[in-house]
Amino acid sequence: MMTLTGFILPNFYDELSWQPQVGYAVFLTVLSIVVTILTFMLVRKRRAEKEKHEYRAMEDE
Repeated sequence: MMTLTGFILPNFYDELSWQPQVGYAVFLTVLSIVVTILTFMLVRKRRAEKEKHEYRAMEDE
């Protein structure tokens, strides 16, 4: 959704130069990297907890 504004905004603003567009692209890049890292960390943590839970279940049997 946010990337669409990068393509749509230049059509409505004639005086929009390249600097704000580059800034917006950098912002989207950083935001994307942060979301990717947080998702990776969350998935890794959940996978470790699941394996630990399965290991405990096997020990209880």
